[in-house]
Amino acid sequence: MKNRRPVGMEPIAHRAKLFWILLTLAIYGFLLGSMTYFLTPFTRVWCYIAAPMTVIMLYLVLYYLPALHQSMCYLLDDRQLLVQGGIFSHKKQVMNREQILYVSVIKTPAYYLLGTCTLLVQAAGARIVLGWLPRRRADALLCRLSEREEGTL
Repeated sequence: MKNRRPVGMEPIAHRAKLFWILLTLAIYGFLLGSMTYFLTPFTRVWCYIAAPMTVIMLYLVLYYLPALHQSMCYLLDDRQLLVQGGIFSHKKQVMNREQILYVSVIKTPAYYLLGTCTLLVQAAGARIVLGWLPRRRADALLCRLSEREEGTL
């Protein structure tokens, strides 16, 4: 897996990768258990469904989710906020700091358990969502993004 994160850009929380891997495994276990309950185990139909599902799950857990986590990063400097990430379709968002109207922190019960939160940065006609940030880093970014230069509103 190639490191796609440019120098100086901050990653999202490692707990997010672990959460998504565990969630994927839980969904796979539920689907496999449901198949075993409703279909006779290890018949031809059961194997035709279980084999591709297992290949897809292994691909998600071993390659896609770690690579997606590795590619997601952000950079905040004095002039702009840059967020990028993605595996098959690479997405890059840039927002000038003067254009930011408000910044909010979103915390759900899952975020509390993982010690993370989501930062929502809103501008006129644009929105950037920084998901799965560690709580302290999100609070620090909230303070930095909320600062205004003297003489501006």
